[in-house]
Amino acid sequence: MASKMEVLFQYVTFNFPAIAMNFSNERLSCIPLFIGLNGWKG
Repeated sequence: MASKMEVLFQYVTFNFPAIAMNFSNERLSCIPLFIGLNGWKG
């Protein structure tokens, strides 16, 4: 029987395209935040 981590890994790998599409807007909105943090640290 597969471990929970193996099942989770297979689920994420199999559904990665859908997950990426669902969260693409959230990731894009975070990019300016990361750039701002990097600029603030630099």
